[in-house]
Amino acid sequence: DLSLRQTKGPRAQVKEETHMKRLPKGTLIAGFPGIGKTTASAHPRVLDLESSEYLFELPDRPLTRLEIESYWKGCPDRVPVPNGHELYAEAAKAALNSGDYDYVLISVSPQVLDAMHADGLNPVRVGPVDGLEDEYYERYRGRGNTEEWARSTVGVFRFLKDWTDKDVRLGAGEYLSDILEL
Repeated sequence: DLSLRQTKGPRAQVKEETHMKRLPKGTLIAGFPGIGKTTASAHPRVLDLESSEYLFELPDRPLTRLEIESYWKGCPDRVPVPNGHELYAEAAKAALNSGDYDYVLISVSPQVLDAMHADGLNPVRVGPVDGLEDEYYERYRGRGNTEEWARSTVGVFRFLKDWTDKDVRLGAGEYLSDILEL
C-alpha cells in the first residue's frame, strides 16, 4: 500500500512516498546494495546468491564468505567469467525451482537483470526511495565498505529514477526483511 512517511536524521524535512507491499514467497529479488539482503538471508528459506562467485574467476585458494562479500567485490584485478551472467541466471532459476527457498536474492546490476530476463526470469527490483543517500552511505560505512565504494554506490542513486511501479521502494529505516513473508 502507498503511505507517506517522514524521514529521520539530516533529511527530516523530506517527505517521501513508500510502496510497502509484501513480496510473496517464490519471488526472485534484485536488491540494491544496503537494503538488507545479507541480514534477510540469515533466514534458512532466503538465499543471497552472491554474484561474484559466478561472474569472476576466484583465486586458487578458498575464500571465506567475508572475503567474497567485502574484499573480492572491490578487487580491481578480477577476471570476468565469459558466460558468468548466464551461469548466474541458471543458478538463480535452479534455486527458485528447488523448493528449498522462499526468496532468492540477486544483484541489481543491469547486466544481471538482462541475463535473468533472457532466461525467462522476472526479478522484482527492491531499492530505496529518492533522498536516502545519506542513510545508505552510513549503512555502507557501518558494514565496513570503503569510503570510495560507499560514495560510488551512492552515486548510482540517479538510476533509481528510472524505476517503475513494478519496483519496490523502501523508505527511511526500512529493510528488505520488512516486506518478506517469513
